[in-house]
Amino acid sequence: MADQNEAIVCEMLRAMQAKGVELTKINLQKTAFFLKSWGVSHGLRFKPYTYGPYSKDLAKLLDDLTFWDSLKLDTKTTYSIVDLPEHQLSEQDATRIRNCVDALYDNIAGSRNPDFNEMEVLGTVLYCRNALLVAGEEPTEPEVINQFKAWKGQAYTDERIADALRRIENNIPQ
Repeated sequence: MADQNEAIVCEMLRAMQAKGVELTKINLQKTAFFLKSWGVSHGLRFKPYTYGPYSKDLAKLLDDLTFWDSLKLDTKTTYSIVDLPEHQLSEQDATRIRNCVDALYDNIAGSRNPDFNEMEVLGTVLYCRNALLVAGEEPTEPEVINQFKAWKGQAYTDERIADALRRIENNIPQ
């Protein structure tokens, strides 16, 4: 599974770079979480964290790619691709990854370079929505807002949370 994880993350990095998305740590974490939520099975585990869902598995994989000079950490939070390893990934999987990246940055975030807070809100809203579904509950707007506020407090307005939920639900890739 580790090779599959790396193959999917490398394809995600390529898709993000081709789209002109800045390869920041938060963009990478949230994009990988959206991929998992939308059925791209990369095996990375995510847990609640200060800034939304976070994967130590992904952080380690990015560190490994940096160690082997496949990625370069340009700043404390931003990577650039040096020479990613080639992997055998089905065209169907690669297309699904590209479609998810397109949906996230074109339709949901609405920008190729969303700010940190926007990615935090989007990732947290999706995590809360998914948690409600797993619990067998309907992820209604009030329920998602309640879950979000239980995690984040009053850091963001109800309107901003509701808007993020609508953008997510209206743009789930098929």
